Parts: sequence; structure tokens; C-alpha cells
Amino acid sequence: FTWQHQISLPKKWTLEIAGNYNSGQSQGIMQQKPMWLLSTGVQRSIWKDKGTIKAFINDIFWAEVYRNETKFADIDATGLYRHDTRVFTIAFSYRFGKNLFQNDNTKTRKTALEEEKERMKGK
Repeated sequence: FTWQHQISLPKKWTLEIAGNYNSGQSQGIMQQKPMWLLSTGVQRSIWKDKGTIKAFINDIFWAEVYRNETKFADIDATGLYRHDTRVFTIAFSYRFGKNLFQNDNTKTRKTALEEEKERMKGK
């Protein structure tokens, strides 16, 4: 189960919260335990909304841990695998050129039929 929410804040700030949950499951004689993670970040639009600065932290609680258990006949084993999924990212993006779809003045495209009708009127 994965979810993501973006919340608009004042002064062109945006808060992002994301999470993931995997329920336990059986794989042959092994039982995998549930695992989860929670990530968060902030973003701000700058330079008349042409630029964006974003900071994001993945798995802030370092909770994504793979745990499994095997119990079968004479086998009684437990496994744990924890890699560091905590990653801090800083990103910058900038939109060059005209933003054609932002204004109501955008030209509307004609269909091929409309173009053909106009061409036929000219003859």
C-alpha cells in the first residue's frame, strides 16, 4: 500500500508526505513480517513560478526493515536485513521558454475537418 499527499501552504510552499506499507506474507516455508516507511519533504516555487526548490527525506524513521521467520520440522530461523534507506535529496528545477498552457490566451488547435472546411472556402 503506497500513498502520497501534497498540501499547499502559504507563500508558495508545499508540504509532501508519503508512505508505504507491505503486509506480512508467506513465501514457501518462510513468513515475511510487515514493513513500512514514511517520507516527507517541502517545496517552494520561486522566480515567478519558473523555478522550484525541493528538499525531501526518504524513510525518516529508518523503519524499512526486512524481517522473516522460518519454522519447519527441525528448522527454526529468523532473518533481519536492514539497509540504509534514509536519503536526503535537494533538487532545483527551472522551466525555460514560454509556458503556453498557463494563460487563457492559448491558441486552440483546429481539427483536420475544420482546417479542410476553411481551405475549401478559399477556392
